[in-house]
Amino acid sequence: MRPVLQRRLGRTGLMVSELCLGTAGFGAQPYAETSAPVLDAFVECGGTFIDTADIYGPRVGAAEEAVGDWMRRRGHRQALVVATKGGSPTGPHPTDRGLSRRHLLAAVEASLARLGTDWIDLYQTHWPDPGTPDEETLSALDQMVHQGKVRYVGCSNVPAWRLAHALGVSARSRLVSYASVQPHYSLLARGGFERELAEAAVALGVAVLPYRPLGRGILTGRFHGSRIPEARWRSGSHGYDLDPGRAAALVAELGKIASRDRRTIAQAALAWLLAKPGVTAPVIGASTPEQVVELAGAAGYRLSAEHLEHLDEASEWRSPAAVA
Repeated sequence: MRPVLQRRLGRTGLMVSELCLGTAGFGAQPYAETSAPVLDAFVECGGTFIDTADIYGPRVGAAEEAVGDWMRRRGHRQALVVATKGGSPTGPHPTDRGLSRRHLLAAVEASLARLGTDWIDLYQTHWPDPGTPDEETLSALDQMVHQGKVRYVGCSNVPAWRLAHALGVSARSRLVSYASVQPHYSLLARGGFERELAEAAVALGVAVLPYRPLGRGILTGRFHGSRIPEARWRSGSHGYDLDPGRAAALVAELGKIASRDRRTIAQAALAWLLAKPGVTAPVIGASTPEQVVELAGAAGYRLSAEHLEHLDEASEWRSPAAVA
């Protein structure tokens, strides 16, 4: 079993594993049956980077509680890089959402309690909040860092202009700045990220942590052509650049490459992402230890230039300008 390699998080000194374990499905079933074996397998494969959020799970806080319970039982906290997110609705009141100082300071305290830890390695804003100035959000995040409750901060689901504006605010006001960004990015969903955010992240030294790197399982080879469930396809249609026919052809190309390299289709899809400039660690999801072991096999897997070119062509997207 190859250990998961380490990469630097953007321009920071923080080292994280080349794959990040996402926990969006944690807390849905009893602890012993789901989250703990998956987390154990990830650590055994050399993984250190775990991503969660205050809204993950069947109820608010369920995933964070599962991760926290596991860390207390195993005593792994010091060896891990734990990331979580705040800003999404966590209650019925207007103050229970958004990136205001009030909500974020309350949200980080709740996350710390659920995780059972004194600090969060990477605290991320989950979604942009047009109603709150970046100065207010970044000031609250800066306060968390100075209090020792958070080590680094990141953002998720932001356009390039908003990322650049936030970094400008940080520089002018001498506030903590975003070290990472989480976009929806995969061979199936390139346009939304590559259109502007990719170049901005690289130029600004912001680490890229792609989520849904396997297109909700489509890029594992589990589904073929017309057998891709319509509901699964529609669930990601807001960010998919390919129709089901082109997606099937892409999966077939992945299969050929993986077969030649004695790898799996999922590993080849992750290797394509890991070769992209700025990408630090795709956020993988798994429901069984066996899935973790398979996906961990992508660490250190490097596609040839020829294979990268084939996959780029098979997943090519067109910008609106090019179509016009």
